[in-house]
Amino acid sequence: VADLLVRHGGYDIRSAVVDHNVVFPRDSLVAAASSGLIGSVAETLYSFQGGTSQGGLRKDALPGWIENIQGQKIDVLLLVPV
Repeated sequence: VADLLVRHGGYDIRSAVVDHNVVFPRDSLVAAASSGLIGSVAETLYSFQGGTSQGGLRKDALPGWIENIQGQKIDVLLLVPV
């Protein structure tokens, strides 16, 4: 989580800089897993800025993400729009 950066030209990021769980709820998911509310959290979590090239994202990143998710046998995928 120390490597997590928050950048967005059209979004006020101050709350996300103070607490990244506002836009990337990793700590909340880990706490839910620790308490038994959910089974576990995947090894790898993904995030991208909405201003990213959608064509490039689908072509370059998405195939690897899908392969990784399928390999981990993920049951639920959480999407958090910002």
